[in-house]
Amino acid sequence: MLARVGNRLRRRWRHRTLGELYLASSGVMSLLFGLALLVLPHRLTTGTSMVTLYALADRETWGAAFLALAALALGAAYRPTEERFLAVMAVQAAAQTGWAVGLTLPSFSTNGVANLLAPLAWLQLVATAGVVLVSARRPVLPPRRRRSTDLVD
Repeated sequence: MLARVGNRLRRRWRHRTLGELYLASSGVMSLLFGLALLVLPHRLTTGTSMVTLYALADRETWGAAFLALAALALGAAYRPTEERFLAVMAVQAAAQTGWAVGLTLPSFSTNGVANLLAPLAWLQLVATAGVVLVSARRPVLPPRRRRSTDLVD
């Protein structure tokens, strides 16, 4: 059964572009962030590294924000366009970098990583790099569909 699911996923995503894969992986990782913040026990998502972030908003608000990012990315992956790709990529990259730096820097002064979200942030960055490496020769997005208002060359 797992082999059948794996084959189906490979067929579905084999001809996807780098942009589509980036949007999908960012959406899935943002979904994991949001669910971790909303579902995991408080002790696993709180620590000294989170003081700055939780001073801005509570844990549930951050969870909802990451679920919104997931919806944005997965929606853009479902119907990719260049504009959607660029918008989502900018928002996702800012969120990934901010969380990775914000969660990891305090751990250098407190003897290690303070919670499970810092490794997830780095895992998201590694997944993004992996998608780029695997998709090196793929186009970024599918060929642009012409609208009736577009000028023809």
